[in-house]
Amino acid sequence: MTTYTGLSAIIALIFCEDGITTTSLSGYDLTKRMKTLHLNFSHQQVYREAPRLLKNILDSELDPQSGKPDRIVYSVKKGVTTEQIVDSIEFSKSFPPEYALAFSNEKLVEKAALKAECILIDLKKKVSDIDKGNQLGAGNSYGEAKIATQQNWVTMLENYNFQLKNKSPISHVA
Repeated sequence: MTTYTGLSAIIALIFCEDGITTTSLSGYDLTKRMKTLHLNFSHQQVYREAPRLLKNILDSELDPQSGKPDRIVYSVKKGVTTEQIVDSIEFSKSFPPEYALAFSNEKLVEKAALKAECILIDLKKKVSDIDKGNQLGAGNSYGEAKIATQQNWVTMLENYNFQLKNKSPISHVA
């Protein structure tokens, strides 16, 4: 199965949240659902992205409306499971692990926590390497600023990781 990030991942996960076999949603419905999850995407973005899921995850049908253009209504293809959808989600810059906090799927939250942990380990190593360089006399204001920035990212990811593991609401660290 194809991997999904960003808005594609969010659209697929909304179907998992709402009941994979019973849900049919238009682009407008998807946009409204995102707003309830505090994920801000425009309806234009959703209308462009939803068709990309037609090959593997979604089916669509036209819903005629009197006096208006026909609506495209999406539903999950027969045989596609919540587990398959979650397995196809890949965390990236456009779909960071903290987005998992908007959804109640436990496997997704666990997958996000693991990804956040990997990012955290990598950032801590970078901070340590920069700090070692400064201790060897190579320190400068740029290096110190970079350490502060990296440490801020580490703190933020630790916070997100804790929230993911405890399924608590997102709070951003400044």
